[in-house]
Amino acid sequence: MSQLEKRQQHTKGAVMMSHSHKMTPDFSVMALDDQGFLINPMQWNVDIAEQIAQHEGMPPLSTEQWDVISCVRDYYLEHTFFPVLHHICWLKHKPPHTVEKLFDGHQIRALKVAGLPNPGEEMISYLS
Repeated sequence: MSQLEKRQQHTKGAVMMSHSHKMTPDFSVMALDDQGFLINPMQWNVDIAEQIAQHEGMPPLSTEQWDVISCVRDYYLEHTFFPVLHHICWLKHKPPHTVEKLFDGHQIRALKVAGLPNPGEEMISYLS
């Protein structure tokens, strides 16, 4: 089993455990930039992801959203660049606009909740 597969397996287990409790965003623990991106992506964990989603005004994350979030984060960590979100749909064997539908037309939320760094104005404009 590759390191990526181990991390995905570990992440999926952690993700499933996170749905059992409510939380209030603790901005003393997570620092966001002025556009809502985690300043230190290495600080990311399941609880932080839930807090970012709540900060974005999203309802509790679904299993499908967690699947996309895990894939987006793993892709970024493996390749060290931002994934094309239609490619994430292809990797997950989903229709091309799945990410957009899962995040209420705001694909950029997938990057934020996955704890990726700010991709810059051009990409934010494209994905918003």
